[in-house]
This record gives sequence, structure tokens and C-alpha cells, in this order.
Amino acid sequence: MNYTEFAEKIKGIPSSYEAYKARGLDDVFIRKQIQEYQIMRKKDAVIMDNDDEIIKLINVFDLTGLSIGMVNFLYQPLVAQEEVVFFGKFETDDLVLYNPNGEIRCYEEQSEHLMYKCAKNGSMFLDALFEAGCFLEKCGLDDDLYNNEQIAQEMAEYCSELAGGKQYKDFYSVMFS
Repeated sequence: MNYTEFAEKIKGIPSSYEAYKARGLDDVFIRKQIQEYQIMRKKDAVIMDNDDEIIKLINVFDLTGLSIGMVNFLYQPLVAQEEVVFFGKFETDDLVLYNPNGEIRCYEEQSEHLMYKCAKNGSMFLDALFEAGCFLEKCGLDDDLYNNEQIAQEMAEYCSELAGGKQYKDFYSVMFS
């Protein structure tokens, strides 16, 4: 998925106001939940043709209010070393684009310790992350789905295939645990 497709599709993830209200959630929470997915284009957007899709997304859109599970985004990518570009967090750990092969990885916060490989590239990460967001949204409205470990593992397998293969499953298994 390219960055513009993701930005457009992500707006469709939140459930309706009525669905949240039926779960007994308060208006402030509902408005915040729906607003979180309404990402805005930055006025100072800069795109480089050779950038990975995840880097393009972060350069063009303000994702700082968006959380998908434990995934959060920085306002702009940070190049700390030649090999990695930091673009977000997975809980407290660092999400990076690993430049030598374009892979999306998760490193322990402020460390070189690799926790998870997340996707073959940014485009595949966006595919998997979108599906993860859809699933997590459904879990938020359905207690049976939320508590179903078998379906969570099936979704982890599905997302890992979208991300590029079984070597990425651990990341999605943790996301859905």
C-alpha cells in the first residue's frame, strides 16, 4: 500500500458514533477515538522520490495523534545513523526503517538490540498495520473477539504474510496479545 492509500483508508477504521455509544462509552472518549484517525496533511510536507512509503507517509501527514495498538508515530523521521531512520514507537521501543535492506524493524528503546522484524518494507508494513488497526477496532467493540486468542493468532499470521512472511509474525503476535 502506498502512503496516500494508507492515509485515506485509515480514516475509515473507527466505528460509528452509535456503535461506540451502544457500548456505553462516553462522548469525550468517542470523539477522541474517531478524531484520532482523521490525520491531516502537513503544510511543510517534503517528499523525496526515493523515500520508502512509511517515510513518505510521515513526511506528508501528521500522525502524532494516531495510535494503532501499541504503534505510535513521530512528527518527522529522524536519521540518527546512516543505517536507520526512526519513525515511531512500539510501546516504548523504537520503530525504524533499516536502510541496508529497507526492512521495518523494532529495536529496544535507545539500544541496538533487535526486538522484532516488522515488515519487508514500508509499503508492506502499511498493509499489515491497516489490517491490524481494523482488527483492533473490532476487538474494542466485541468482548468475545477481544478474548479469542485463536483469532488473534490467525490475525497475527495474516498480518505477517502481508508484511512479507512468517519471520514477522512475532511482532504481530505481541501486538494482538
